[in-house]
Amino acid sequence: MKAVCLNLLLLLLAGCATGIGGAGGTNRATIYIYREVGGVNNPYPKAVLVDGRTAGELTANGYLAVVVKPGEHVISSPAANPASVTLIAERGKTYYVSQEIIPTPPTFHVLLNRVNETRGSQSVARARRLY
Repeated sequence: MKAVCLNLLLLLLAGCATGIGGAGGTNRATIYIYREVGGVNNPYPKAVLVDGRTAGELTANGYLAVVVKPGEHVISSPAANPASVTLIAERGKTYYVSQEIIPTPPTFHVLLNRVNETRGSQSVARARRLY
């Protein structure tokens, strides 16, 4: 009985052992969408969609982690100027997209940019997970 309980515990722990860059596992890809602190980014929570479905809302110093199947995916943010980034996800790979808010009174614009792994992983490490 102890052996069975120990094996179950080990399986549960193995399933929880994911982190930045590894949340998608080997059969999926992970997309981190983040917004940095500073400027006018603070007061505006803004929706993020992945393939047309809401993934969450970003605020300053926050990020979303989305696990996807390999293939083409569109990350978008509705605004006065709808912004989007399209990427081709590969198994086991990690991708980073930054969201930036630009005030254009009386509204604002959203910029989405794919960034390299070095910059993206550093920004996500400083941010807090929102969803």
